[in-house]
Amino acid sequence: MRLKLKSRKRKGMTALQAAILTGISIAVALIVGYWIWTVVVGSIRTERLALSIPSAEQVDDISTYITGASGRGWEIVLKITNNGPSDSTIVDIRVNGKGIATLDASTVYAEITIGTNTYTWASGDSNPQLGGSDVRGIPIGAGEEAEAHIYLVEDPYKAGQTIEIAFVTAANQVYTSSIALP
Repeated sequence: MRLKLKSRKRKGMTALQAAILTGISIAVALIVGYWIWTVVVGSIRTERLALSIPSAEQVDDISTYITGASGRGWEIVLKITNNGPSDSTIVDIRVNGKGIATLDASTVYAEITIGTNTYTWASGDSNPQLGGSDVRGIPIGAGEEAEAHIYLVEDPYKAGQTIEIAFVTAANQVYTSSIALP
């Protein structure tokens, strides 16, 4: 005696299978789209600041550079080049991890020259200045080079101490360079 087994032939997907497949397809499309977007836009709109190796020399009369300071100090000089395709804006300068606005007044002074513009930033000030007026950061255009002069007073800084200078940009990137004071 032969048993006949009925086999069910499926002629398509059920609604549940179609919904799952559609959901997976949408998720994969979103992931791939996001990845392509970050690759394309990320490579087009990035800043890339390059800092030169800094040099430092002792200054006998720091009051020439820092108002209200007296005695000796140091001048640190370095170049900042924007090698990226996008403009960059420096929104903070940090000395040994402390923002320039939080440092004691009359201890640090920065001059950053870009083309014919010289921006100044004194410790204790929340914004840099250009021509005596506050500005909201120091812009460095794509392909531009800036020369930074950072002046430090002898106290709290000491000869032989390693100083880390960090430039923070509006894109929240931090570019650092270090030097030992002579």
